[in-house]
Amino acid sequence: MKKLIVSILMFVLTLTLFVVTVMAYFTDRKQTGEVNMTLGEINYQLSGSFYSGYLMPGVDLIENDFVLTNLSTIDTELRVSITVISPVFGTLSMDEMLGSSYYQIGGGFIFDETDDYYYYRGEEATLENDNYVIPPSSSSVILLSYLELDGYKFSNNHANMPLNFTITFEAKQGHFVDWETLGTVTYTVTP
Repeated sequence: MKKLIVSILMFVLTLTLFVVTVMAYFTDRKQTGEVNMTLGEINYQLSGSFYSGYLMPGVDLIENDFVLTNLSTIDTELRVSITVISPVFGTLSMDEMLGSSYYQIGGGFIFDETDDYYYYRGEEATLENDNYVIPPSSSSVILLSYLELDGYKFSNNHANMPLNFTITFEAKQGHFVDWETLGTVTYTVTP
């Protein structure tokens, strides 16, 4: 009788462990909440999330598009820098680390190779005094919608090593002032 109780108890524990493992496999996602960035009357909100399940080259690392929402009460200019930190390759811009065919920045952002920034020049912005100004009435814009790893670059030498994606937002209120850091966000993804 004692062996039967121990056997039933072991079966229930094994079944519980199996169910928990399967649930963890199917719900392993890196969720990121909304990030609010404020500089004076300039206010933007970033939302989106990375996929963190089983990663391999060719898998889209973006689970939910990274979207930037303008909550400012004044006209602004906006630029974004994205760097990737890898224990194998060091710190590089996203273009140098991944190559432009392995990620998709929102259509309104234009990359400037001279300073490694993406400047917002989309339909929400208007051209004033050679500057693209975003009015407070503008809506949300997609910042990052697709990201994958190059299998030739990220092979076994990068297994279980984290990649840190650091997004730095800079803004200014007019063409006569300098760029100021609005906020910096770092996301860690482990292939």
